[in-house]
Amino acid sequence: MLSDPALSISILKEGAGFQIRKNGSKQASFIHCKRCDQLLAVASNIEGNYRGAVNAFLFESINFDEAVTIRPRLLSKTEKLQRWKAIWGSLKI
Repeated sequence: MLSDPALSISILKEGAGFQIRKNGSKQASFIHCKRCDQLLAVASNIEGNYRGAVNAFLFESINFDEAVTIRPRLLSKTEKLQRWKAIWGSLKI
């Protein structure tokens, strides 16, 4: 996933649209294309604002810095929200 607090993500519902799946703790929503099932973004409502990260594989022609491995399952619900608030950008659907 590609994330940055200054990132502004807009997902437009065109064609087949998208579907939303929840993660294990039900805190994050994973947004998938209905037509191809590609993961588009992940989002969460944090303090009344939608924050999210976008699937970096959607940007095939861009070389990003080395990926950082995270293990969200090891974080508490509170730690997840704090982390997401700090590193995710704004999201509009």
